[in-house]
Amino acid sequence: MTLRIMSLVAVASLASGCWPYIGNPGEGGDVADTETDADADADADADADTDTDTDTDADADSDADADADSDADADADTDADTDADTDADTDADTDTDPGCGDPAVTGPWAGHPIGDAGVAVRSSPYTFDSNLDTVRALATGQPYAVIVNEQISDAVVVATGYAPSVPSGSLSFYLADASGALLAYDIEVPFDPSTLQPGDVIDMRVQEVTDYFGTPEITRASNVTVVRSGDPVWVVDGMTGSNVTFDSYPSEVVELWGEAVTAPVDCAGRDCVDIDFGAPATVEFRGPAGDVGLGDCVHVIAPVSTFDGATQLDMDNFDWFRTY
Repeated sequence: MTLRIMSLVAVASLASGCWPYIGNPGEGGDVADTETDADADADADADADTDTDTDTDADADSDADADADSDADADADTDADTDADTDADTDADTDTDPGCGDPAVTGPWAGHPIGDAGVAVRSSPYTFDSNLDTVRALATGQPYAVIVNEQISDAVVVATGYAPSVPSGSLSFYLADASGALLAYDIEVPFDPSTLQPGDVIDMRVQEVTDYFGTPEITRASNVTVVRSGDPVWVVDGMTGSNVTFDSYPSEVVELWGEAVTAPVDCAGRDCVDIDFGAPATVEFRGPAGDVGLGDCVHVIAPVSTFDGATQLDMDNFDWFRTY
C-alpha cells in the first residue's frame, strides 16, 4: 500500500425617588387692628388659594407618577421576558441538539470482525506482558527498517486488516498486552490469513521493525502461530467527551460515533472527512471513496492511527465502520 494511515436588559431599573420638600408658612409681627384684619383677610385668601393650588399639583403629580410607573413596569416586564426567554431557549436548543444520536446498537455489530469472531469485549487494558513494550521501543524513531530478534508470546489480536482467502499469505493485524497495542504490518503467515480473528492469541519471532511516519510497526516476523482463540478483545470507550489522539491511544482499538462535519476530500484514493463525536476536537476518518459524505452518521470500532503527526481512523478493513 503506497500510503498507509492507521490513524461558544440588563433591566436596570433606576428607581430614582426624591422626597418632596414641605415648607412651613412664615408668621408676621403685630400691627394696628384695622390693618391686621385686612391683612388677615388677604392672607387667608392667599393661603386658601395657595392650598388649593398645592392640592391640585399634588394630584397631578400623583397621576403622572402613576402613569409613568405603570408604563415603565409594563415595558420593562415585556422586554425582559421576551428577550430572556427567546435567547435562553434558542441557545439551549442549539448547544444540546447533536447532529447524530446514538446508534441503535453499540459495541461490535454483525459484520464487524469482532462481532463475527463471537468474542467478548473488555473495557480495561490487559494485565499480561507479551514483550510488546520492548519491540515498540526498538521501532520508535526508526524511519528505516531495523533488524531485531525478539520473541512475542501470548499477545492478543485486537484487530485484523483485510486479507483474501488463500492457503498462505500476508495480512496486517494489531496485537495488545499490558503495555498497549502495536501494529504488525503485512506479515507473512503460514496459514490462510483470512482466518486470523480478533481474540486469537499468537506467538511469533519479530525480525524487523520500523517507525512509519510516527507509527511503530513490526514489518517482518517468523513462526507466527495461533496458540488459542476466543480471548476478550480490549476496546477503548471513545465517547467520554475527551479528544481521541494517537498520543493518547496509540494503535489501540477505539469505539466512537458521530457526524461527518466536513465534505470528503481525496486522501490518496480514499476519502477523508472529520467526525464530530462530542469531544472538543474532531477526528479524521479515512475510508473508501464515496461511502461517507457530509452529514452522515458514522459508527467506528477501529485502531487509532497516525500519519506524520496527524491522528486518523484509517479503515484498513472496511468492516471496521458503518453508517447509521
